[in-house]
Order: sequence, then structure tokens, then C-alpha cells
Amino acid sequence: MRSLLVLLALSIASIPALASAAFGISSSSGLNYIDNTGGAITDFSEGALEDPGNLAFLINEGVATTEGFGVDHNGAPGTYTTFSQLSSKTLDAGQYASYLVHFDPFGQPDRHVKTFGQVTFDEQTRIVGLALLPGADVGIGSSPNTLAATDAIFGPDYTYYTSFAFRGLELGNSTNPDGFRISSDGRTFSFDTETLGFSAARMGIDEVRLILQAVPEVSSIVAWSMVAGLALVVWCVHSKRTRRVAVVED
Repeated sequence: MRSLLVLLALSIASIPALASAAFGISSSSGLNYIDNTGGAITDFSEGALEDPGNLAFLINEGVATTEGFGVDHNGAPGTYTTFSQLSSKTLDAGQYASYLVHFDPFGQPDRHVKTFGQVTFDEQTRIVGLALLPGADVGIGSSPNTLAATDAIFGPDYTYYTSFAFRGLELGNSTNPDGFRISSDGRTFSFDTETLGFSAARMGIDEVRLILQAVPEVSSIVAWSMVAGLALVVWCVHSKRTRRVAVVED
């Protein structure tokens, strides 16, 4: 009995940790990475965060445990170029991470500027939602403002996000088209956005927030299954011994 208990304790101690490595980035291209988990960036207004080479920024906003909230797309794999392709969803309460993709063309040009980027998250992470509205082609009157709603969850209290009406993506726009792709395994987000700087239309910024959730490693699932089986054996042995002692006492 004692040897079984020792074995059970050693098994639990050897189980791989689930989420310490989750929410990390495996690879990326065409993006400037910023760790903003401490709230170092305090201004996301037009002209405040630009790259001379017109690269977008990938901003790590950290992890939050929150009540359920809505997203504009449920993270399903595919290529998306129109709003009608999206599948909105209310995510369950739980722990989520957020990465904000922020693109503001350098110098507020009066011409269209194209940018491309891609990020692949680690094997323990899946993209489970996107916040990308309001977008110009939806119409501000009918568009949910999921970017602002998720600002309140993942953005530090003192961080200013632009109130620009069409800060999200313009999917399906004939003159200012945006689009993105989610890989079949739910780990890679790639995009192209074409943003016009300050002008009469004032289409100055493109943003999309990636909502991530951790998934268990296969090794962790197997390990916990083994522990559960061993615990059952310990319980059966203990129960049998208890019944034997009771019979003897009788």
C-alpha cells in the first residue's frame, strides 16, 4: 500500500505543466512584436504607433480571466474576405490571451498602403475568436463595436485606444480591401490589409484582436489518465484491506 502511494505521488509530480508555455509565439513574419503585458504602450491613436517600413505591430496584451464575451468570428479555419463569411460567437467564461494587430501607415499618406503579416502560436494555443469591428463597409450604425468591448477586458485601464469609427477591418471593400486567413490547426493567423491614411474618408488604422485559449498537451492528458488509473488501483486496494480488517474484527 505504501509503495502504491509513493508511486502515485511521483506520478503527479512528473506531469508536464499545462499552460506555462501556452500563448507563446512559435514564429512570425512582417510584424513588429511588442510585449505590452505591463501596459508600457499608452497611446494607440492615429500617428502614435507607426513603422517607417509600414509593418504592422503585434501587441501582446497578456492573459485575462473573464466572463463570457462576444467575438466577430469564432476562430474557424479558412480564408475570409467578406463580412458575410464570419461566424460570430459568445465565448464562455474562462482564461483567454489577447494579441492586438495594429497597423497605422507611416506618415498618414494620402495613398493606399499595403502590408502583409503572419503569426503562428505555440502548440498549446488555439485562436478561438477575433474582434475586428467596426469596419467601414458594415456601417457604424449597424456594426457592433467588439474592439472597444474587448479593450475593456484586455487593455490596461490607462491605455487609450483610438475612438476612430472604422478602426477594424474593411472586408470586401473594392478600393480598400482587407482579408485574413486562419490555418487548419487554428494556430496561424495571416493577413493583408490595405489602409488609407488621413484623408476625407479618414480610413487611418486597421486593427484586429486575436483571442487565444490554451489546450492541454497530449502528454499531459496521457499522464493524468495514468494517474487516474493508478489512483483507482490504490482506492481498490485500500477498500479491500479495510473490508478484510472489518471481517477479522467481527
